[in-house]
Amino acid sequence: MKISNAILFFVFAAFAYLNLNDPDPWLWFAIYLAVSLICIFRVFGFYRRKLVINMFIVLLIFSITLVPGFAEWLVQDDKSALFEEMTDDKPYVEETREFLGLILALLALVSQFIWRSKSSQKAL
Repeated sequence: MKISNAILFFVFAAFAYLNLNDPDPWLWFAIYLAVSLICIFRVFGFYRRKLVINMFIVLLIFSITLVPGFAEWLVQDDKSALFEEMTDDKPYVEETREFLGLILALLALVSQFIWRSKSSQKAL
């Protein structure tokens, strides 16, 4: 669990750094940095369930707002636009990238619940 959290810390810290060139860098930097810090705090035994739940709820609500852009990308014939440069005629590409990033962050937060419940069972 500690190794997995350390890996998640580095992954989300890298995501935070890579988003510094985004049009709205501080939003994405803050989101990914928060997830990375939750993961590294767990390595050192610091776990606050309310913090993880609140972060999960905020990211879930935010991801729901991006579902229309993701759905638009899903119905496109050319899925490769996701990996190409942004253009004004395809705003769904950025929304899809943001949506998928939030899904990864949500999965990292869910892993915190799963690992917490498994470690609680071992203690019994």
